[in-house]
Amino acid sequence: MPFSAFFQWNPTQHPTEDAFRFSDERGVYVVADGVTRTTQTTGGYPPESPATAAAERVVTVLYELLQSTPYTPENFQSACRRANEMVKYVNERLGLWDKPDYYERDLAGAVFSGVFIAPNYYLAGYLGDCRVAHFSGEGKRKWISPDLIAPVRAYFPSLPETKERRIIIRRDFRNKPVQGMDKTYGVLTGEDTALAYVQTVIKPYEAGDVLVVCSDGAARLIENEGPTLCRGTEHDIRKAISAARSNDEGTLLVIYT
Repeated sequence: MPFSAFFQWNPTQHPTEDAFRFSDERGVYVVADGVTRTTQTTGGYPPESPATAAAERVVTVLYELLQSTPYTPENFQSACRRANEMVKYVNERLGLWDKPDYYERDLAGAVFSGVFIAPNYYLAGYLGDCRVAHFSGEGKRKWISPDLIAPVRAYFPSLPETKERRIIIRRDFRNKPVQGMDKTYGVLTGEDTALAYVQTVIKPYEAGDVLVVCSDGAARLIENEGPTLCRGTEHDIRKAISAARSNDEGTLLVIYT
């Protein structure tokens, strides 16, 4: 049976928008990062962060639905569809669903990554810039999921970080597969088109391998700190987190098989 360690940090003043759920007994590990929020022009964060609510719904649905089903891409996609429906419910309840302005009244959403471990193989699912990595017990990287948003940034408008730029990115690049999957990106906002961006992969693993699931705030760790994550103590990992993090919050699940 695998066992895991989790780490979460938030150096900012806003509410934590990452969420996670895991079960070593069942081999289910999910991280979600809530995105899009009310801007500072309306007084800062609302009493309930829509981004946090979206992330919580995504991890809860994926965790619960995949507890009692074979780990297949089809079942994972079905769980993602249900999670997306629950995010739509969040947006409807908060009055954000109808006619979003893509700025102060933009849709709440979440991106995610997850690992679901069966004997001899695991299924990894991911969306956006949340990541999954697979290491040998010595820390040699065997596989890492891509950042699905990074290459799309090359197509974003060359404008200062203004209201206009944010609106264009959210309105014209998010969940718009008809404009090209390689030029747009996906977020579970409740929109059906978001599901086209969900990625899954099935890979074998060996006893002693280490799997890592994380939000974007921990991406630098999985790219540069494989040996520390795999062989380091909790103190070593926390030290690496402290050295690597900037002003981003992050969530990191380290799974030892």
